[in-house]
Order: sequence, then C-alpha cells, then structure tokens
Amino acid sequence: MNIFQLDPDNVMLGGAPRRAAPYLLTSGSLRYDPLRTARLNDLVFGEIVQVPARSYGELKINILERFYPHDTGVRLRNEPFQLGPCIAVVGNRYAPPYIIGGLNNPFTGRSNGEIAGDTIVDSLFGLNAVGFVNREVDPGERVRIKVKGVLVDSEQRSLNLELFREILPEAAEDVTTRARLIVIAGRSTDAGKTTCAWALVSELRSQGYKVTLEKKTGTACCKDWLRCFADPATSVLENENDETCFNLDQFPARDFVDGLGVASDVSVDPDSFLKRSVGYTRAFLSHVKPDFHIIELADSIAHVSNAMLLRSEYFRDQALMLVYSGIPSYEAAAHLDAYVSALGHGRTPLLLSGALANESGFGMARDEIRERLGLTICRSAVKNGNRWVPVGRELATAVLAQSETDASRSFRL
Repeated sequence: MNIFQLDPDNVMLGGAPRRAAPYLLTSGSLRYDPLRTARLNDLVFGEIVQVPARSYGELKINILERFYPHDTGVRLRNEPFQLGPCIAVVGNRYAPPYIIGGLNNPFTGRSNGEIAGDTIVDSLFGLNAVGFVNREVDPGERVRIKVKGVLVDSEQRSLNLELFREILPEAAEDVTTRARLIVIAGRSTDAGKTTCAWALVSELRSQGYKVTLEKKTGTACCKDWLRCFADPATSVLENENDETCFNLDQFPARDFVDGLGVASDVSVDPDSFLKRSVGYTRAFLSHVKPDFHIIELADSIAHVSNAMLLRSEYFRDQALMLVYSGIPSYEAAAHLDAYVSALGHGRTPLLLSGALANESGFGMARDEIRERLGLTICRSAVKNGNRWVPVGRELATAVLAQSETDASRSFRL
C-alpha cells in the first residue's frame, strides 16, 4: 500500500469524481494500491503525463472542469490540463460522433485490458472514463494518464464512485406529484440539447415556476446543467478561468454521478440502469417537489439507455412533452415522428427546436414540417455576435399550454 501526501492545489480533480471531492481533498493523504486491478467506476490515483496542445473539435479537451473544496461544498474552475498528480474514474465512453470506448467497449462489451499501477491510459471529459478513444482523435490531442494505483480507504477497500452517490428516501408508490417531465433529446453530441434546456429552465424560472433539471445519460460533465441556471446573456462556465461555487446536494440539478454513482450511463450494467435511474428520479421529485422537471438525454435519442428510458412505463406516463434538436429537414422530422411513436409516445406532444428553429436558412423545412406533419417548432436561441444566446419564450409557451391541457391528469411518482 502506498501513500501520497495530498495538497488540493496540486492534484487535478475533475467532474466525474466531484461527489468524492470533499472526502478526498480534505483527507490529507491518499492511499493507493499499485497492484490492484481497477473495476468500472473505481477511483484511481495517477499522473498526467501528456496534455493536448489544442482542443479537438467542440470537445475542448484541453480544458478541465477542476474541483476544489469550498465552504458551500465545491468550487468549480475551468483550467487548462497540467502535467502532474490527478484523481480519475475508470469508466466507459459513448459520445458520437467523436468518442467510443473505455475499459469495455459499450457496443461489444470487449475488454480493453486491465488498469492497475504503471498502466498508461487516455482520458477525456473531466478525468473520467480512462481507456481508449476513436481514431479520429489524434494521439497528440489526448490527455494521457499514468495510473499509480486504485484508491483505497483506511480498511484497504477500493474507493468506487458508487460509495459517494446521493441517497434519498424511496418515493412511496401512491404519492402524486404536480411535477411535469419535459424530455429534451437530440440526434448526437453538440446538437443543441443543452441550449434548449437552458432556454426553457431560464424562462420558466423567470415566470415564477420551481424548475429542476436532470441529465439522465451522457458524460460526467456538470458544466452543462450548472449553466442552465445562469443568466442566458452570460457565457458562464464556457471559457478558461470561469468559476462558480455551489452545494452539490442543494443545487436544483443532478445527473447519473449523483444518483447512480457512475461516470457515464454506459458505465453501469444496462439491465439495472433503468430501474436505478427511474428510482432516483422518483425519489428526487418526491424530495424537491418542483413544478417542472427537465430531463436531458445526452447523445443520440436512439442510444440504448435513452431508448430504455423513453420506452419505460414511467416516462410514457410522466412525460408532458418531448423536445427534440435534430437534423433540420422534413425527412429527418418524419422519421423522428415515427420513431417516437414506436417508443410508445404517440400521445406525447413532440416539439422541434435546435438549428431547425433557430437558423434562418431552414425556412422551407420549417414550412413543410408544419404543414405536412403538423409538428410544433419553437426557437431556443438567437445569434448575438459569435454566440447563440438561449431564448425560451416559445418553448415555455408551448410547455405551459400543454400543462393546462393536462391539468386534469393525475401524475404519480
């Protein structure tokens, strides 16, 4: 067993292990076992031995959302990756069209080897999901970590992210709720889903509604849901040196790190994902009691975890509306309409947003979709210089109108 004397200012800790941050960064030292083989979602201690010189595409992988201990819980600051000690989480990755991989391939289940002391691995998105990345990412543009060993506690038990998940009292079966679920999905990474969520959260809150948000699937990056509660006019948490302080348990947004204790939805056994994920949402809504609960489904709407959630009885009963950000064409909208119905959401209103609604060049597509498919299209952002600013008036109007229509329905947790 090895011991590292810890200085929080000198150890990089990103978004994936954030719930373990208060425990890890105030302990004074880290114990790690260089001979132990890591499992999915185990915490490992290592050293960053390569940092990218520039960002890859829209991923900005040369910037880390770094966590520090703080009086209110944690402080998050956008910083460039630096060589030196780090804490990471072992996981799997699914982020089309850019990345797939991890400890096990999420498509095939194929193992990519073992992780223990002296293993060198790639890492993306907040020092989580160490493993491999797609060929499209040049080796020189990856964050490389030399693993020192698996972190252990004083009893020499492996530290796993699941140990730090949020435990909420289970919701009673017969409890009703006023909370309405608005599901936001899209065609892939960077389709505009978070912009839709930001616009809708901001507008509903400005009208006095209590709104919560949950990122059900995707990667362990909390900047997306943090910025949804910021002023849309700002570019908070998007640039180097942006920072914020917040309490993990009191903030009105969550993701799978909080509820399931995993680095991503493909870092948990798929057979248990649905039950655990829905169970956490029920408990969270019973505890917080919002008016509206925004659910963001990361990556593609057809991703296995997203499809499982949408097909579930819970989502079919609770979803007030499905907001989709996809390919701006009539053909894509027609296929989407059929797919959503096949998932069991034939009665769930489908609303289109993203580039289709926001950009002037898609006027013909908008006219054809409205006339031939009868679908609603709502703007979610306007261009201000080089930046798209979230604007949620049209989205909120559609949501509130549907809420009035469904006012007589009894929603059970």
